[in-house]
Amino acid sequence: MPMSGGGSVSRRVLVWGLLSTLFFAAIYAFMPNLFRQIDLMNYDLLLRHFPGNHASATVVIVDLDERTLKRYGQWPWPRYRLASLLDRIAAAKPAVVGLDMVLAEPDRMSAGRVLDDLGAFHKRDVTLGRLPVELSDNDRVLAETLARGPFVLGNQFHFNGSGNSSEQCFLHSLKVSLLHGSGGQRENPGIPEGAGVLCSLPMFSEKAAATGFLNFSPDGDGMARRLPLLIRYKGKVYPSLALATVLKLKGTDSLLLKKDRNGLESLRFGTTSIPVDGHGQLLVRFRGPKRTHAYVSAADIMDGGVPSVKLQGKVVLVGTSAAGMAEWLVTPFGPTFPGIETHAAVVDNLLTGDLIAEPGWSRSLVLLLVVIPGAALSLLFRFRGTVFCLVATILFLAALWLTMQQVFFHAGLFVGTTFPMASTVCGCAVLAALKHREEQKRAEDSLRESEARFRSLFTMAPIPLANVSRDGKVLAVNNSLTRVMGYTADDLPTVERAWDLCMSDPGIRDRFAAQWRAALIGSTASDPAMESLEYPVVCKDGTSRTMVVATESVRDSVIVAFFDVTERKRAEEDRQRLERRLLQAQKMDAIGQLAGGVAHDFNNMLNVIIGNAELALGRASPGEALREELQDILTAGKRSADLTRQLLAFARKQIVSPRVLNLNDAVAGMLRMLRRLIGENINLVWRPEQGLWRVRMDPSQVDQLLANLTVNARDAMNKAGKIIIETSNAICDELFQAAHPESAPGEYVLLTVTDDGCGMDKETLANIFEPFFTTKEEGMGTGLGLSTVYGIVRQNGGFIAVYSEPGRGTTFRIYLPRYGADVRESVDDRAITKMQGGSETVLVVEDEQSVLNLTRAMLEKLGYRVLAVKGAVHALRLAREYDGDIDLLLTDVVMPGMNGRDLAEQIIGIRPDLKCLYMSGYAVDVIAHKGILEEGVHFIAKPFSLYDLAGRVRTVLEPREQ
Repeated sequence: MPMSGGGSVSRRVLVWGLLSTLFFAAIYAFMPNLFRQIDLMNYDLLLRHFPGNHASATVVIVDLDERTLKRYGQWPWPRYRLASLLDRIAAAKPAVVGLDMVLAEPDRMSAGRVLDDLGAFHKRDVTLGRLPVELSDNDRVLAETLARGPFVLGNQFHFNGSGNSSEQCFLHSLKVSLLHGSGGQRENPGIPEGAGVLCSLPMFSEKAAATGFLNFSPDGDGMARRLPLLIRYKGKVYPSLALATVLKLKGTDSLLLKKDRNGLESLRFGTTSIPVDGHGQLLVRFRGPKRTHAYVSAADIMDGGVPSVKLQGKVVLVGTSAAGMAEWLVTPFGPTFPGIETHAAVVDNLLTGDLIAEPGWSRSLVLLLVVIPGAALSLLFRFRGTVFCLVATILFLAALWLTMQQVFFHAGLFVGTTFPMASTVCGCAVLAALKHREEQKRAEDSLRESEARFRSLFTMAPIPLANVSRDGKVLAVNNSLTRVMGYTADDLPTVERAWDLCMSDPGIRDRFAAQWRAALIGSTASDPAMESLEYPVVCKDGTSRTMVVATESVRDSVIVAFFDVTERKRAEEDRQRLERRLLQAQKMDAIGQLAGGVAHDFNNMLNVIIGNAELALGRASPGEALREELQDILTAGKRSADLTRQLLAFARKQIVSPRVLNLNDAVAGMLRMLRRLIGENINLVWRPEQGLWRVRMDPSQVDQLLANLTVNARDAMNKAGKIIIETSNAICDELFQAAHPESAPGEYVLLTVTDDGCGMDKETLANIFEPFFTTKEEGMGTGLGLSTVYGIVRQNGGFIAVYSEPGRGTTFRIYLPRYGADVRESVDDRAITKMQGGSETVLVVEDEQSVLNLTRAMLEKLGYRVLAVKGAVHALRLAREYDGDIDLLLTDVVMPGMNGRDLAEQIIGIRPDLKCLYMSGYAVDVIAHKGILEEGVHFIAKPFSLYDLAGRVRTVLEPREQ
């Protein structure tokens, strides 16, 4: 039944939509100009914003402006003065000159005319005397001037019978051929018929090259948008001044008129086709506001101040913009547009071909734009929602307007779209109102059905639900609420009783009650949703569950739903904790990778700097001035090397030689140095635990840990305080791991460093292990101390816990894994008390030439015979071809083509007794796993000093001597 009703509604919407479309189409068919004025306003807007609408330089206006009239007298001028102006224009050799003036009467200021008037007045014969006869008639002077140049005179047609008769006028007509749309030639093309004409004297018209009318044809709103190009008079066709000027320029007086059923469509001369309306009028493409075209003052021409090149070859129009003389037109670019510039704009349009047309088929197109969108909109309203249809209508209107705008700008075609847009909007409004009324009626029928379904769904819903009236009475609870929470409707008669039973905490109960009342007050039938509230809820059996209490206003009651999110919240907390742990690990690992890469390249450069400085110091005399500068270089290089070692420690790329040791012994051995570091005003307390488990790590790393932590603690104090260093055994279980995500269950040795300094806030704590992060003043620290601590601890499989509060001090707890193997405590390598050399042969392999040269020089200084090669390939060849003994291979680990480990294995295959010593600027997995040196592998870290190299080489070679 609902489906049948829905289909009936859709069909009614479709029928009404099609009927409204036909109604609007009929209106347009009988009243096509209903919205014509709005279309014209749109046309004006588009014309004013026409892109690239620039006037050509072909047309020049000679202006009889205010300055000209002030200098040479008011108009009308004596004809000899006008002739003088035209002679000067003709001397510049323009292509053609159009005159926006009608010379309809003789010049009353001619000498002969004046003498005749005097004789008639005084009734006596007055002669010219010595005045030449040719100067007695100004009109003859002007006529002779017109005969010498390419001048086009103006005339004015009338449509009420005024003006001169045809016998008094000499007009230049056109040779016109008419081509009908069907192909045949017929008469009566729809050109306006003039009833009379105001023309120039025949003596001027006969001498002029052509004549053209000056008529304008404003639209119904008084706006001059069009200019008639042709007028029929006495059976002949005459051109406008602009058309006559262009035809004179083209050297033709023939036109081919093309006509369709609506009237004229276009006119053609030569290869130029000009679109016109049914009455032969051209839409003028104005190039901009007045004075957009080139103007030249007539006074400047009379004074000889205009160079000939400015008029040569140009189309010159002579007219006026002076007040009281000019014909002002209302155009899209303003209410005072000079008539002479309108003629100039038409000439410009005809010459450039930049024309605007309102084609005859535009009405058919508009009718299609009424019918097709209307039908499509009717179909949309049948199958889609009102909002979708409204959006589609807006998009269609925007697309239609933009499309017609682009057609106007790029093709010069104007089609009025106001009527189809108005019909589309009205049709959309009618259909939207109809569909809304129909859907509202259907919704009322559906409401009754939905209420019955609601009662069934409420009872059967798997979610605990309660139906509560707005005055606080519990109307019903469903089966799920009784099953999950244990309460029945009798247990919860009111919401106040429900709060007392379900929320034991008074604070939570009061807060929930306040939010409940605020939600009830703020909810309305049109906005029924209320904020979901999450609270701990006590069930009837005494258990507590975390519930999201969601409410929905349904007419005069509220449905309360209880969503159990206890397990989800626990899982979400676990996920967030793991995410934080992962993000922190990824961030620290990324920073470590960057720090390790920088330290690797830096160590190679530092090796060259430190080594060469040592060699240079060895060659310098004790009193030499250069020795102090070399010592400064060496000191700076070693400080830089310390920084790179700290970076490598943070990046866990520092190669270490771990040993099994007792942390108490390692700390005790550092106490004296630590007291010197922190100063006498700070009390250092040492609290070792007896029976401490052993750890396996490099003793030098323990020194780094203690030094960085105590210095950091010292800097956090105000000149005095206390630092406590403690050790103990610790066992971490799963509960501990839950609070410390970086830990793992197991046995650890705990090293604790506590100070009573200024402490840190949470924001500082979140960044303390990042390289170069420091809160100290500039120059007081590098920001690498705690980063180094973090890297050492992580490299040895441990983790750090930090506790601090502003003003309460800081505690660092370092957990190092217990070493459980039953082994004796390791002892360090043989101490080298003095720098020793030797006479053995050492093969040095290095891909960096500067490091290779330095290593060779250092070994030679120590007395060794050195075979230095660059790269693994040369080293293999030398190992095979060298006849003497090679006692030691000193090779870089990371080299292109073959790493140092593979190279050593191949050379040892050739020379089994060969000893090997590796060198590198950072840890690589070739000889170390996670920075821990493999058993039996000898290594020296870059940068190394001459002393370091001497000791390490002797350590490797001495077992051979024994």
